[in-house]
This record gives sequence, structure tokens and C-alpha cells, in this order.
Amino acid sequence: MKAITLWRPWDQTFFLEDEALRKTVENRSWAPPRTIRGELLALHAGLKWDQRGADAIEQITGITYRKEDSEPGVAVGVVRVVGWITRGGLFGLTYNWTHPGDYEPLIYDAAHSRWFFGPNGWVTAEPYRLPTPVPCEGAQGLWELPPDVDAEVQRQMREARGL
Repeated sequence: MKAITLWRPWDQTFFLEDEALRKTVENRSWAPPRTIRGELLALHAGLKWDQRGADAIEQITGITYRKEDSEPGVAVGVVRVVGWITRGGLFGLTYNWTHPGDYEPLIYDAAHSRWFFGPNGWVTAEPYRLPTPVPCEGAQGLWELPPDVDAEVQRQMREARGL
């Protein structure tokens, strides 16, 4: 499974219980490659703490995050990349092949979201927080989970589904 590393506490915002507050767009300087669109993506909590980000998150959600409560260097969950947006409009819409069009409203909402800063927003859906974060080293850009970490992430997801 592919993964991206996020500065803490941004990794937590994708898994908020309140859907109205949940972050559904990951801001990047580059569009997601075609190979990831429609696929699951692991989110990794990096070593870096972003205090300005924590302050912004608190303004948006009312939730206070503290560095000492945030575990670094772990895979925290999984999302599905369902499309991408850019400041110039909506581009590269990706639909789940079993339910065409289901994600179009989500992509539109993400383009107008307070979470979208640009220049490119990876629109996500189906967030799944791992019950037990999985330790692993992160990397810059899009990277592959190590096989043992991938296996543990997949195991936790299967177990949650009762498979």
C-alpha cells in the first residue's frame, strides 16, 4: 500500500468523528499520480510537530491537540483517494467503478472546503483509523509501506470488517 507522511497533528484531522469537521482533502504541491487515484492510501504521522497547524486546527474544529498526546513515526490510518482538485477548478475526477458518481459531491465540497489551501488537494473518502497505530519510518513524497507494516495494516482492516 502507498503512504504519505503528514506533520502532526494533521494526521488526526482525517479521522474526526464529526463528519462536518473532518478533513477530506490533503494539500500537496503536486497532483496524485494516476496509480493512486481510487486506491487506499496509508497516512503516517511524521516526526515533525506543526504548532501553527495545531492552532489552525483548533480554530476550525475547536479541538486542541498537544504534542505530547501525539505519537510520531506510526501509520495511523487509511483513506481512499477519490479525486483531486486544484485552485483553477475541478480536474481529474475519479469515481469508484462500482458506484459511478458517488464521490462527485464530495469532490465539489472539498474544492470549497476550509481545509483546501492548495495548490493541489487530494480528495479522500472512507477514512479508517487503525485501532493500534503501526510503527514505521516515514519518507517524503508518496512511498510504499514496508511489507510487514502493510501486512499489519491490512490485518487490522480485515479484523475490523470481521473477515
